[in-house]
Amino acid sequence: MFQSLVRPRKLDKVTKWITQLTGITRAELANAESSDDVFEKFYAWLLSDRTPLKFFCYGGSDLEFVKNNINKCTHSIRAQMALSCIFANMTDVTQIVAEHFNLSSAPALKKVMMYYFPNDNHECHDAESDADM
Repeated sequence: MFQSLVRPRKLDKVTKWITQLTGITRAELANAESSDDVFEKFYAWLLSDRTPLKFFCYGGSDLEFVKNNINKCTHSIRAQMALSCIFANMTDVTQIVAEHFNLSSAPALKKVMMYYFPNDNHECHDAESDADM
């Protein structure tokens, strides 16, 4: 597994609400590596891991993050290639969930997890917790 925080271009966008939702603080993000550094390391990790690529998201925010990083935050060709690989292999599962429950739109991920795992705590909304969900 590869995991890393990415320092945002604007730390002021990390509000108290985001910190409460994710548990990630401005201080942690201020000390995180740049998008170029993180995604160059991710590119190297991709080359070393021969597992078929599969990336999943729940809703469009992850795809927007990837697009914004390609267009605005990365200058390294390796970093852009890693992000492009994510984008090209990303599956948004919200429609699959909506169809499974015969709904016109998908419920929040937290509600889906509460349905399947009613006794678990689903408070943290960060990349690792969401991937587990």
